[in-house]
Amino acid sequence: MPDLNLDGEFDLLPTDVGGRRRPIRSGYRAALWFGETAPAGRPQLHSAMVTLREVDELAPGDSARVVLAPLALETWPAVTTGMRFEVFEGGRHVGGGRLHFAPQAATQPQLRRALHATLEEWVVERFGDRVVREPRVDSLQPDLIASFRDQSGAARLLVGEVVGGRPTVKDVRHLTAVMRHLEATLGLLVGLDEPSAHTRSAVVAEGGVELPGGHWTPRVRVITTRELARADAQLLPSQEAPERLELLAV
Repeated sequence: MPDLNLDGEFDLLPTDVGGRRRPIRSGYRAALWFGETAPAGRPQLHSAMVTLREVDELAPGDSARVVLAPLALETWPAVTTGMRFEVFEGGRHVGGGRLHFAPQAATQPQLRRALHATLEEWVVERFGDRVVREPRVDSLQPDLIASFRDQSGAARLLVGEVVGGRPTVKDVRHLTAVMRHLEATLGLLVGLDEPSAHTRSAVVAEGGVELPGGHWTPRVRVITTRELARADAQLLPSQEAPERLELLAV
């Protein structure tokens, strides 16, 4: 969880000079560069979750006031008021900004709501015509339900849960309880940070599922918002496409 929120300005490059194609919303996970160089000569990037202030979205070519919630703050350099940073996505320069301090701790519900918005944006961008929004009724309803058919035509379910921080063993157990309740084949945890080795062991212990065509996939997967930003990020295994996606209210 972030130790300190930073107030600042955030600028996105226009699309025609190499910037993003789509606007960002609160919950966007930014890779920031403060001028450091990694041992291999590449920029040393640092992650932060972005919350927009006063606007709902920030389009390429525009700027806005933001709150940055540092992730793994202990790995950051010493930052000061007025310090400049650049924003990268997959090694591509897409923007920049300037820091101001705002000493407020981010709460778990705030992080979860922002991350839920990030997942929703990603799902809608990929599968907009198949997405429906539903109200939440009880705690055994996940944040996302994807209905799909495997290569044999059998109906399957994937359920997804958002974690406002680093996924834990408790999160894995809750997800598997939801999977049993809904008789889902696959589960997905979406978190802000990579899980610990202990949590990864719990994920591995859940085993895998062999789908028709000899395709084996883990029963439970864990991904971060950084991975969602990659062009090759997949919701479902192999080439299956969802027939319907339900997004449940936070």
